[in-house]
Amino acid sequence: MIPRLRRPAPLLVLAAAAAALASCGGEAGVNTPAPGSSTPAPSVAPGALQPGSLLTGDTFTVRVPLDWSVKPTSTPTSGGPQSTTVRQTEVDSPGRDAAIVILEYPYSIFPAATLNDTLDNFVARVVQLPTGSASPQAVQPRTHITVAGEDAVVLAFQDVYKGTPGYSRFAVMRHTNVVYVLTLGTKPTFAASYSPALDTLLHTWAWK
Repeated sequence: MIPRLRRPAPLLVLAAAAAALASCGGEAGVNTPAPGSSTPAPSVAPGALQPGSLLTGDTFTVRVPLDWSVKPTSTPTSGGPQSTTVRQTEVDSPGRDAAIVILEYPYSIFPAATLNDTLDNFVARVVQLPTGSASPQAVQPRTHITVAGEDAVVLAFQDVYKGTPGYSRFAVMRHTNVVYVLTLGTKPTFAASYSPALDTLLHTWAWK
């Protein structure tokens, strides 16, 4: 359901996010009904996605949506030997039917030529759908925004992963030798309710 970044070494850079969000369950703790069941979109009260508690990373601070919970920053459990250099922070919605994963990748795991390219070309060269994804459909074209002074690319799409429909919206940016990927995952029927949660993070992001 979410894209992965490809590189020549064994590590697929978004493997951690794929594990957390691609199946709309598992590590991200997203409560998802069985395929074929009918579940109404959650009712998100006005102001519910306003900035809440402060999340402090090594290189940034950000406000997570009100009442969303933050799991401790960790190292992805899969993705090859270099995954030990990747940092992962997960933020879950109150009902655990959506999650945002923040991944931090050191420049050292990317080819220098790729890093020297424009952000558009970088994203085009390293982003791919996870294995098993079917019927991908772009629902938000690649858009540039400014996040704390840095250029960022935001995209969104939906697909079917192992029989389960999913919606993903993600942002990619580079800052001080780190590639940051923020990915929101949920069900397509929940997209309108939870997509703005990613904006909450992007609008309150600050560098240390």
